[in-house]
Amino acid sequence: MLLVQLADLGDLMLAGPAITHLRHTHPEDRFTLLTKPSNEALASHLADDLLLADKNLFDDPFSILRPRALTVLARLGWKLRRARYEEVIIFHHLVTRWGRLKFAALALATGAPVRRGLDNGHGWFLTDAVTDRGFGARHEAGYFGALSKGTEPVPLHVDREAARRLLHDKEVRGAFVLMHPGSGTYSTARRWPLEFFGEVADQLWHERRLRTVVVGGAGEEALAAKLVAGRDGWTSSVAGMTELPALAGLLSESILFVGNDGGVAQLAFLLCRPSVVIYGPTSPATWGPQS
Repeated sequence: MLLVQLADLGDLMLAGPAITHLRHTHPEDRFTLLTKPSNEALASHLADDLLLADKNLFDDPFSILRPRALTVLARLGWKLRRARYEEVIIFHHLVTRWGRLKFAALALATGAPVRRGLDNGHGWFLTDAVTDRGFGARHEAGYFGALSKGTEPVPLHVDREAARRLLHDKEVRGAFVLMHPGSGTYSTARRWPLEFFGEVADQLWHERRLRTVVVGGAGEEALAAKLVAGRDGWTSSVAGMTELPALAGLLSESILFVGNDGGVAQLAFLLCRPSVVIYGPTSPATWGPQS
C-alpha cells in the first residue's frame, strides 16, 4: 500500500493516527509512505518503507520543465510503477487545478487498482472516495481518519534526556514555557508579529518569573535569535538544534506551549500539552486540537 502525504510536518502529524490505524488493521500489508525529506524523522515511525520527494520541485507547471525536476520525476515514476502497489491513499485535498493534475498523474502512475482519496468533485481518478465538503466542514484529522476508517495513537519517541541536556546547556532551570514564533516552510502569513511574542516572553518573566525557550526548524534560527536579542536573562534559543524526539521531549518538559499554527503546535496537541496557538488566516476548526 502506498500512502501519500507531501505537505509539511504538521500535516503528516494529522495523518499519523490514520496511518497507524491502517497498519494495525492490515498487519499483513507492507506500507510505503511518500513524503518530504524534512518529514523523515516522523515518517520512519509510520511506515515500513519511505519514498522521499521534494514537493517544491513541482509546485508550479513551469518548475517541472527544469532538468533536475524531470530527472526526479522520471525516477519517482519508475519506482512507483515497479513497486506494483495494490492500493494508493492520497492524504491531500484536491484544491488547485495543478494539484489535481499532479495527484491524478501520481495515482495513475502506480497502476494500483484501488485509489483512495478525498473527492470534492474533481476526484475522477479515484476508485474509493470520501466526500470532501471543504476546509472547516470537518477537522483535517477527521478527513484523514475517514480515509483509513479509524485512528490510533502515533508511536512517537519522546527523548526527555536530550531535552534536558539542551536545557542544561542553556542554563534553564525550573519551569519554562516553550515558544515557536515561526510557522514552518509553507506560509509566513500564519506568523503572529514577532514583537507580540516578545511581549509575552517579557510578561511571563516579569510577572511569573518563567523563562521562555524558543524553538524553530532549519531556517528559523535568525527569527529566534531576533526574539532572544536583549532578553538574555529570561529567554534562550534552541532553534535548529532539535530533532523531532528532542523537540517532543522539550514539549513534555515545558509547562506551556505558545506559538503559531504549524508543525510544533500539532506536536503539542499530539502530546496533549497545554497550549496557546495563534490562528489566522488558518482556522482552528480545521487545524486546531480535536475536541
